[in-house]
Amino acid sequence: NVDDLDAPGRAGRVNPAGVEKPGVDALPSHTNLLKLTLKGTKPAGTSIWVNGFEAVSLNSSTTWSYEVNFFEERTYSFAVTARNQKAEESGPVTAEVTYDITPPSVKVTSSGTSNTAKYLLTYTIDSVAKERQETLIEGENTLTITEKDAAGNQTTVTHKVTYTVPDTSRPFQESQGLVVIEAEHYYDNITRNGKTWEIKNSVAGYSGEG
Repeated sequence: NVDDLDAPGRAGRVNPAGVEKPGVDALPSHTNLLKLTLKGTKPAGTSIWVNGFEAVSLNSSTTWSYEVNFFEERTYSFAVTARNQKAEESGPVTAEVTYDITPPSVKVTSSGTSNTAKYLLTYTIDSVAKERQETLIEGENTLTITEKDAAGNQTTVTHKVTYTVPDTSRPFQESQGLVVIEAEHYYDNITRNGKTWEIKNSVAGYSGEG
C-alpha cells in the first residue's frame, strides 16, 4: 500500500559501512498505470525496506521486487534500504514517480477559414502555445492534432478549415509593370465580373484608358 509506504516505519541500526546499499532500477518520471513494480539488486542475506516498512523479507537472493499501488494523482517518493539479520541497515537509495491520469488539454486558436493554401495551425497544450504549418486543398480540410504527455495520456482533436481560392479573374490586370488587357473585339466594351474596359484610343501596341 503506497499510503502506508509514505509513513515512517521501524528504523534499523544504520550502518552504511557494514551493509551495502541495494540497487533500485530506474523508474519512469511519470506513469498512468495503477500499479508499478519497484525492483533491483541487494546483498545476499538481507531484507528490503521501503520508506521504513519491510517490503521483501530476509532471503539469500541478490535481486528483489515489490509492487506498489497508486491511489491519487501526485508524486510518490521511495527510500529503499537493505537490512541484514543483525538489523544493520544500509544507507537509503531514493526514487520517485509522478502518477498522472489526466490527458493533456488541447485547444485550437487559429481560424476555420483561409484564402491561402499555406495555413498556420496554432493551438495550446495545457496553455502552452504551439504551431505547425499545413498545406490546404480547396474546400474543407480536416486537420488532426494528437498530443501525448509524459505519463502516456493522449488527446486527439480535429479542426476543420475551409480554403476558398480567391477569384483573380479581371478584364485587365498588372503583370511585371505592364497592363495586360483581355478583349475579344478591339471595338467592343469588355465586361467581366462587373468591371468594364472601354476602348477610347488605339495606337500600335496600346489601347487607351479604361
